[in-house]
Amino acid sequence: MKKYFTRFMAIACCLAASLTASAQYSKVFEQYPRANYNTDAVNWKLSEIAAALDTDAATLAEAVENVSSSLFYLDGAEDKAYNCTPNGYWMDKDANKKDWGDDAFWYVNIGANADDDTFTLEVGQYPGHFTGGEETAVAHFVLTLNEKNVTFDISLKVKELVIPETPNVLSKLNIIDKKSIEVKQWARSNEKADNDTVDFKGIAAALGTTPDVFSAGIASIVFATKKDQSEENIDLGIKGDTLTNVSTANTPGWWFTNTNDGNGYDTFVAGSDGYFFAENFALNPETEELTFDIGQRGGALPIDASDLGLGMIDHLSTPVYFVWDGKAVELTIKLVIEERDKVPFNEMEEVGSEEIILEQYPTTDYSTKSFTLNLDSIAGLLGVGVAELTLWAPLSADEITDESSAGNQGFWFNKDGYRESWGANCGIFVENPTSGDYSRFNVGQYPSVFEGGDTGIATIYFVAGVKYYTVHVTMNILTKEGPVAEFQSVATRAVNIQIIPAGSYDVEMTYTIDANDFELIGTTDPTLYGRKNPGDGSEWTDGYTDTYTCTPYPGFWMSKEGYPRGWNTSADDYSPWGMTFADDLFTFYQIPNHNKVGDEYKAVLYLVNDVTGKMITYNFTVKFVSEVVPQAEVVGQEALTLPVKNDDETATALDVTAALEKIGFTSASQLFAVPSLCALTVDGAMSEPVLPGGGIWLNSEGAIYNGDDAPLGLEFTDNGDTEVVVNVYEMTGQWTADSKITSKFGFQNDAKIYVYNVTFEDEAVVNGITSAKAAKSAKTIFDLSGRRVERTQRGIYIRDGKKMVVK
Repeated sequence: MKKYFTRFMAIACCLAASLTASAQYSKVFEQYPRANYNTDAVNWKLSEIAAALDTDAATLAEAVENVSSSLFYLDGAEDKAYNCTPNGYWMDKDANKKDWGDDAFWYVNIGANADDDTFTLEVGQYPGHFTGGEETAVAHFVLTLNEKNVTFDISLKVKELVIPETPNVLSKLNIIDKKSIEVKQWARSNEKADNDTVDFKGIAAALGTTPDVFSAGIASIVFATKKDQSEENIDLGIKGDTLTNVSTANTPGWWFTNTNDGNGYDTFVAGSDGYFFAENFALNPETEELTFDIGQRGGALPIDASDLGLGMIDHLSTPVYFVWDGKAVELTIKLVIEERDKVPFNEMEEVGSEEIILEQYPTTDYSTKSFTLNLDSIAGLLGVGVAELTLWAPLSADEITDESSAGNQGFWFNKDGYRESWGANCGIFVENPTSGDYSRFNVGQYPSVFEGGDTGIATIYFVAGVKYYTVHVTMNILTKEGPVAEFQSVATRAVNIQIIPAGSYDVEMTYTIDANDFELIGTTDPTLYGRKNPGDGSEWTDGYTDTYTCTPYPGFWMSKEGYPRGWNTSADDYSPWGMTFADDLFTFYQIPNHNKVGDEYKAVLYLVNDVTGKMITYNFTVKFVSEVVPQAEVVGQEALTLPVKNDDETATALDVTAALEKIGFTSASQLFAVPSLCALTVDGAMSEPVLPGGGIWLNSEGAIYNGDDAPLGLEFTDNGDTEVVVNVYEMTGQWTADSKITSKFGFQNDAKIYVYNVTFEDEAVVNGITSAKAAKSAKTIFDLSGRRVERTQRGIYIRDGKKMVVK
C-alpha cells in the first residue's frame, strides 16, 4: 500500500480544470505479452519538468519521493488514490483504474532522481492478460504543483508473440547446440540465490527466431525434465523423457531433486522440497546474455548418501532446454558444493576497525539511516582488491558467518549484536542497498522493539583470507519529546465510517475536520495521537501514542480492540482498518480480503495542540457494509456567538436565510412545523432532530443533557420569514465573565444539516460581537402593565401574546 504526503503538496492540490497547462510529454511503449512484472521505462529531464512547474529539481524530486495522488494522478479517475506499489495505477485496456486482479492489464509508476536529473515513468503488464496483436492502451496523467501542471500521454502497444508449438518429449527434439555452466557455492542454511550469466550470443538466430522474441517469450521457450512416470521406473527416481515449462520456482524456473545415484545428472523437476533451484531465466536482447538465479534449500546440501554407499554427494546438475520449432539448445547447470576452509575467528588477524554512531527515533517501519565506508582503504589494509572483499557478521563471541539475513549481503542483529534471522528477536539491521557494493550501508530497526534511550548494536567484518577489518555500528534510539502541557479534551466528535469489504487497501470514505475544531485547539497543525494499548487485556485508562504505523504518516493501523498497532494480514490476528491524517482530512484503508459485511469496530483518536494540550476527541465507528448508506450531510455551517447572563435569560435573533436555502426550506415556520433541530451529543455526533419549540438542555461540554444540573437551556421561537429567536437560559447561578461553553446545533431536513458552531460567552464579553443580529430584533417583551421591557429580570412578562416566566 503506500502513499506519502507533504504539506506543500497539499497546497498544490488543485482541480485540473483550474490549472495552467504548462507542458506535455508522451511516450509509446512497445512490448510483447509478458509472463512477469518486468517494466520498461522512459526518462525525461527532471529540471525541465520542474521549471514548467515553477520549482527546482530537488524540490520536485522530494515531492515525487513522498508522492501522493494530489501531485501525480490518472486523469479521469474518480478515485485518484494509488493502487499500485509504490506510486502508480493498475488499469484496464481503456485506462480505467482497476485494482490488481482479473480486471487489471497494465500499470504505470512514477519516479525521480535529482542527482541524475531524471524524471521516470515505468510501464509493466499484468502477467498473461495481454495476448498481443492489435492491443493498444492509452492513459493520460497529470503532474501538478504550484497551480501548474504537466501532462503525460502514455501508450502501450502489445505486439503479437507467436511461439511455435513444441513437443514435450525430449527424444523428439533436435538438439543443435549444448552449453554448460558450473556454479560453485558453499553449503547454505538459507535460500540466498546467486545470479549467473551464460553467453547465448547467436542462439536465438540458430533456433530460427530473434533475440527480442526469445527474450519476450522465454517463459514459453525454456523447459526442464520431469521425473520418469513410467510404471517400471516410477519408484526409481530418475529423469524421464517428458519436458515441462510449468514453473515450480520463480517464473520461469524450477526446483530440482535427485534420489538415485551420485552422478548428479538424474535430476528432475521437483516442488519446493527440491535440493536446489534455477529460476528467473532472462535474455538481454541487446547483449544476448542469458541470466538466471541459482540457490539451495537451506541445510539440504551436501546430501548424505552413506546408506547407499555413496558418501556425501557434493554436486548436482540439471539440463534445461531452450526450444523453438522442434530445435533445442541444451544448457547443463552444474552446482558444486565446496568445502570451506574455516579458520577459527580467534586465530584471525584484525587489521583495523572503525566506529559508526547513528541516531534515530523509535520506528514502526524499516526506515533507515546511512553511512559510507572507504573501501579502497579497507581493501588496502587487507591486501586485496575491492572486488575481493567479503562481508561477515558475528554468530557468537567466537564464530562469524557470511550467511546474510537482510537485503543483499546484509544482516539482522539481535539486541546483543549477534547475527539473527528476521523476526521478533531482532534489534537493528545493517545492509548494503546495492548488491555487491559495500561502500554504503543502511541501518534500521525492527519495528516497535525499541524505546527512547535504548541502543542497537551491530558488527560487520570485511574478510580476506585470515585477515579482517571490523566496523562497529551503534544506533542510539532517541527519546521523542512529548507535549509540554497535559491533554485537555475541549470537544468530542463522532465519526461513522462505512467500508465495503474488497481486495484493495483503499476505501471510498473520508472525513473532513471542521475548521472550527482547529480554532478550538488553537492550531491548524495538530499532532495525531491514539490510545496506547495497556497490553494486559485491561481497558484503556491513560496513555497516548504517536508511534505511527500507517502511511502516509501520520496514521495508524488499528487492532480489532481499537488500539494503534502494526500492519498485519495474518488469517486471524489482522488489522482490519487503518487511517491517515493530512491537513483537514482523515483518509481510511482496509486490509484486503479479510473483512466481511457486518464487522464493526470502534476506536478513539485525538488531534492535539502539543503546546497547550488542548485536543479534539474523535470517536470512530467503522462498519463493513454491503452498500454505503448515505448519512446526513453537512451542507453548510457558520460560527455563532451567543450571550449568556448569570442566572438569567438572553434572547438573540438569528437570521436563518442561508440555512433555509441549503436544506431546502423557504421559511422559518417550516423549521417549527417538523422535527428539525439537532444538537451535539455526548459522543460527538449530531442528535436525531426534534421540534425546535421544545428546546434542549446542554451540559458544560456543550452536549445535549437532560439532568437537573444542566447549566444552559435553549429555546427557539419563530420570529419571521427568515428569522428565529434563540433564548439562552443560565440555570446554575455560577456563570462568570470567564465562563465559556462551545457546542453545535443545526437544522435538518431529510439528509441535509446546516450547522452552527456555537460559543456561549458572558453577555458583557459578547457585547459588540455581530455574528448574529442584536437581541432587539427579537419579538418585543412587555411587563404585566403593558410597558415595553428592554432588559428582563426575575418576574412574569408577556412575549408574542404569551406569558413568559424569568427566574
